[in-house]
Amino acid sequence: MDLLAREREAANLVAALKAGRQSPAILAELETVDIAIAALRAQLVVVEQVGAPILPAVHPEWVRARLAQLETLLRDDPIRARTEIMKHLDGDLTVTPLPTEAGQQRVEISGMAKPNSLLAGEEAAFVRLVAGPASNGL
Repeated sequence: MDLLAREREAANLVAALKAGRQSPAILAELETVDIAIAALRAQLVVVEQVGAPILPAVHPEWVRARLAQLETLLRDDPIRARTEIMKHLDGDLTVTPLPTEAGQQRVEISGMAKPNSLLAGEEAAFVRLVAGPASNGL
């Protein structure tokens, strides 16, 4: 249950007490909810202190150069290319067809990169590439 839901639950229990519905069960439940709220607030403080992870900025020219190398490897040695690609992935790639005009083929390829591979020294990052004619979406 999230913090807002717990706070609403506590407010409802307090309203019941104010309305004269005194019972040990309501008091015990209010104490349980208060403990849960305190724990959730403590978790929130930790998350706020740590902050959101900062994904590394990758220059588009670097990506294009790496893709050119990959294209050459795919053409010349597809088995080695697959091995090299798998070294850098944490899980499977997802290939999603994109809307196109007649005669075009475009896809979005996404997946997680392993730390210390494509993005050496950085946290694992989500990599998304749109491929197709005039995509320039790198």
